[in-house]
Amino acid sequence: MRTRTLLCAAAFIMSATTSYAGGLADQIVETPGTSDSEVVVAGSSINPAYIVLGVLAALLVVAASSDDDDPTPVVTTPPPPAPPLIPPKPL
Repeated sequence: MRTRTLLCAAAFIMSATTSYAGGLADQIVETPGTSDSEVVVAGSSINPAYIVLGVLAALLVVAASSDDDDPTPVVTTPPPPAPPLIPPKPL
């Protein structure tokens, strides 16, 4: 019985304190804006020309690295060894 009364008292105290969570200060009410005020939109922090320039530079780097116009062929495996020179046997 004592535990039940203690729990009910704790619930009542919690509900009383949470109802004043905002405090007793006056409410701040914002007035609606007038029609003559302009809405300022935040501008971009990076100039779009720099983005285009960066994309073009990246495309040029990729195009230069994939250049396959080398005049000399690339040999990836060594040539097979030459057969030994054996003199012909006399008849």
